[in-house]
Amino acid sequence: MASDQVVFCKAAGDYVELNLKDHQQRLFTGSLKELESSLPKTFLRVHRSYLVNVEFIRSLNSKSSQQVEASGAGFLQLHDSMEVPVSRRIMPTVRNYIKQN
Repeated sequence: MASDQVVFCKAAGDYVELNLKDHQQRLFTGSLKELESSLPKTFLRVHRSYLVNVEFIRSLNSKSSQQVEASGAGFLQLHDSMEVPVSRRIMPTVRNYIKQN
């Protein structure tokens, strides 16, 4: 599977859920850290449990329009109304990335 089809990755125990552009999910056997090291630089860690493909970022919001189970300082609106939380600790990095691009 091509990494440009992956919108975001979410840690799920001993696996990582790969959430694809076509709304399908695939499982990766291993940790989010292992996967992060093998992905291209277009993936940004936005939360302890989430990696996002920056090509799919639409906006950064302080409130979620959906119920995303993980808490955070904000939410990234992604492809087709997908959302992921952004942690307080990583929020400055995400803001800087969005401002520069």
